[in-house]
Formats: sequence, C-alpha cells, structure tokens
Amino acid sequence: MDAIEMLMSTPSDLENINLQHAHEVRYWTGLFDVSEVQLVVAVRAVGTATARVRDYLLQNAIHHP
Repeated sequence: MDAIEMLMSTPSDLENINLQHAHEVRYWTGLFDVSEVQLVVAVRAVGTATARVRDYLLQNAIHHP
C-alpha cells in the first residue's frame, strides 16, 4: 500500500481496529506489515486497542512473509 492509498483509507478511529471494514483491515495490515490472518489473530488475543495489537505483533515478531 503506498502513502496515498494509506491516507485515503485511514480509519476514523485510530485507537481501535475494526475488522468489519475491509478498508480498515487493509490499512492496518499495511501499517503493521502483517497478513489479514495475523491481524485477526492479534485482535482476538488482545482486543481491538491499536496499541495493544501493535505491542502483541512486536512481541511475537509477526511480520508478513
């Protein structure tokens, strides 16, 4: 995802990850460089709070192959 695409798809709530909106899932997977499955796993593990998801992904060294 390039910078313009990311700006256009920026979620209205940057504090929480909403997996129900495809454009938000694309935004977060691009920002965190993870797959959709990895993002879903992280959200299920720690909830929707962006900071907690980020920390989970960093602690578990999950990056898109």
